[in-house]
Order: sequence, then structure tokens, then C-alpha cells
Amino acid sequence: MRPYDQGPLDAGYANVLVLPPFYYKDPGEEGLYAYYSRVIETVGSDDLRLYLYHFPKMSAVPLPVALVTRLRAAFGPVVAGLKDSTGDIEQTRAFIEASGGVAEGFDVYPANEALLWDGLKIGSAGTISGSTNAFAALSKAALNAPDNDARETAMVRVKAARAFAAQFNMMAAMKQIEAWRSGDDNWLRLMPPLTALSGEERERLRAGLKGF
Repeated sequence: MRPYDQGPLDAGYANVLVLPPFYYKDPGEEGLYAYYSRVIETVGSDDLRLYLYHFPKMSAVPLPVALVTRLRAAFGPVVAGLKDSTGDIEQTRAFIEASGGVAEGFDVYPANEALLWDGLKIGSAGTISGSTNAFAALSKAALNAPDNDARETAMVRVKAARAFAAQFNMMAAMKQIEAWRSGDDNWLRLMPPLTALSGEERERLRAGLKGF
């Protein structure tokens, strides 16, 4: 059997983060429901944990809140959570309130670590973010800080680091940082259409990292 004939569970991955189909830009709730249902039924295992990926800036296909409640009602814990990459905490709140959030076994993640505590306060599960590959220690410090000025100070640093990382192509920047950290330039390989940082961007990235 060819590797790509295997399902995610066969390859050892129970948790999958799944974008909507984005070639057709207005599939409607029924089309989206049919799509995610087909994915779940094709995998055909109660061990699957599917996380919906709400990222309309990239996909141009937003996920309605009502879709989440329908999928949860139909498939229960197989539909395990949602990553909301809008950066709009009120959108994140709407998903949490509709699903019950972590209290009901549905993990909602806001866009990135800059919303870590804003999300936790309304029932999110934490954060999934590419830039934590470089700045995980800052996020951990903010997560463990007491609920006072120390936490606010820690979150200022988290937000500054995230804003700095966002000045670059995130994937290229994270791979460049890992290449420096590990001494292994194999990390610099990118799948087209992504391209490596320019020489000027690399220097700016290296200099900026010293501030964190």
C-alpha cells in the first residue's frame, strides 16, 4: 500500500486539523456539513479527533457557528475542537458559547499566543500557533504568571514577540530560527510557493530576536 493510501490513524495521527474545501468559495452550510461528514465517515473510526480550521483570510470559506453545533450533534467527540485564526476574540467567544468549550469537551483555540489569556478567560483550550516554535518560553511564562501585574507584563512580551514574527513570512521565519538553533540548514527547505527569507530579512530577524 502506498503511504498516501493510508488514513491518518494508520499513520499514527488521531488528531487532524482540517480546512474547509476552498476552491468553491460559497459552499454554504449544507456543502460544508457534507464535506466534513464525508471526511469523518471515510476515515470511519471513533478514534479520530477532527479539529475544524476557521481561517477565512486564507481559505475565503468561513465556518458558520451553526455548522459546529450540527457536526457535534452528529458525530460527538470525533469533532473535537476548532482553531479560530481570525484574531477576533468575539468570534472565538461565539464558537465557545455555541459548543460549550472545554467544559463540554470541545477545544477552541484562538488565533495565536497574543490572545492566550483573553481566550482562557472565556473558556478556550490554550493556543496553537506557529510562532511559539520560537517564543514558547515567553508564552509559558505568561501562562504560569499570577493574575496580577506580572501576567500583564508577561503578556506584553508575548504580544511584542508575536508582532515581530508577523513582520515576516511566518513559515520561512520559523524554519530559519530552527536552522540557527539546531545548526541544520535542512530546516530551510520550503514547499513552493513559499520562499526563503531574503538576506536583508534574515539579518533583521536575527537582530530582532535579541530583544526576546
